[in-house]
Amino acid sequence: MDVRPGRKRKVTQFEICRSGLVSPVTGVVVRVQWYFHLRSSNGKISLQSEMYPTKNHARRAIIRLINVISAEPPIVVL
Repeated sequence: MDVRPGRKRKVTQFEICRSGLVSPVTGVVVRVQWYFHLRSSNGKISLQSEMYPTKNHARRAIIRLINVISAEPPIVVL
């Protein structure tokens, strides 16, 4: 990793997305669901969540995930 001054370091980020269920008869979006991706520093998707009924539910799931990850003790390989 390049840590010289003036170089920006890429960070891991969450991205909230939506998916719409389209009616085959009318072609209209019937139901919208939300999910999130966890993108690693190289831009690839590391994790995709389950579907949530609202964007707020997806945001709360991200917060819960961050809290769980930060509360876990480090993994030690023996």
